Amino acid sequence: MQAQYHVKNVSPEAFDAFVREHPNGLVFQTAGYNRAMLTHGFTKSDYLALADAEGNIAAGSAFYMKPLPKPFHFFYYAIAKHAFTVDYENQALFEKLLEETRAYLSKQGVILLTFDLPVDEGHEDFYRRLEALGCETKVFDKVNNNNIIYRHNSVLDLDGDIKQILKRMKGNSRRAMNKTLDFGYEIETAGMERFDEFYDLLNIAAERGDFEIDDRESMRHKVAGILEIPGTEMWFVRLHGEKTAEFYRGEREKALKVIRREEKKNHPNENRLREERNFLASTERSIEEMEALSKEHPEGIVLSGCMIADVGQKITYMYAGSKDDYRNYFPNYHMIYKMIERSVEKGYEVLDLSGTQSDENPGGLASFKLSLGARTLAFSGDIQMVCKKPWGNLFKKLLQKRREKQYEDE
Repeated sequence: MQAQYHVKNVSPEAFDAFVREHPNGLVFQTAGYNRAMLTHGFTKSDYLALADAEGNIAAGSAFYMKPLPKPFHFFYYAIAKHAFTVDYENQALFEKLLEETRAYLSKQGVILLTFDLPVDEGHEDFYRRLEALGCETKVFDKVNNNNIIYRHNSVLDLDGDIKQILKRMKGNSRRAMNKTLDFGYEIETAGMERFDEFYDLLNIAAERGDFEIDDRESMRHKVAGILEIPGTEMWFVRLHGEKTAEFYRGEREKALKVIRREEKKNHPNENRLREERNFLASTERSIEEMEALSKEHPEGIVLSGCMIADVGQKITYMYAGSKDDYRNYFPNYHMIYKMIERSVEKGYEVLDLSGTQSDENPGGLASFKLSLGARTLAFSGDIQMVCKKPWGNLFKKLLQKRREKQYEDE
């Protein structure tokens, strides 16, 4: 069976075109993305394509490599983020891809490849097949004998039209997303000329969420490389004050009509009046805020930004950040609505909302994505494949000892 597949030399553009059209393709599997990851000591990237009997690309792997410390610097350690572009149900093809990837990397001086797989936790038979092929999952918790570090990913199913998709969201998220359609929002696409503005948004979000991001220059290199991949874009969400104030003026008129009508009744509903007066007061504050914004920034103000990748018959929501100002106007909801809208127009079945936490222990990010009606998938974490013996086995043991030490320190 494996004889029908063979290694084929293809250009980076042809390889990435294959990844973009494959239903299991992800931007992380493109040759372009792996080139963009050459920071923090990673010095080489490469890819390998398998073709079928007709010469058409059938599967591919892409990876980036880091030399080991001296005196072993002629050996490399490689990473294939989110694994490979392949039909995982096609056992012969998958096994051939692993075999050829291992042989190719060995010739490049790579002693160990680490990858994770977009195969969820229910496929224990798949993991047994991997072990039979010489791959192992990292043992990180000897006490609980837990051999798999799961990577959680959030996916929004796009069954039906946009109204049906919104209907499946939790009430607050649905209302917030619908409200943004009445605000004065505009989506802008940009390139590297606005990178610093984009990085500042990422940094604000990182400080707010208490997590770390790459330094500015490393991220500049990554973003520049990613934007060279066809189908990737940098988005900014701009809020225009006057148009938003206009919406709230209309809401004010509606509230005033309800109040006047209720006050004319012989027995006004005091609860209804109180609710409408509170809503009116809130609306007046919003009008005042948006009129002030329009006066200070007549061109509007950018509140959030992200990168998206239209690869693998899906849109993937990548890096994102937002300001602390005007968060009650829900700029990120509008950004995601526009992703949903484009995905539905293209007939995609899912929107990939990227990483999240497990449903059992959700943080703020996971709670936000769950409120959109997204489901959480648990994929296998780091899997190791020795490419060159005995060096790969020795290096793997050194990594294991370091992880055990880190686990003990925690």
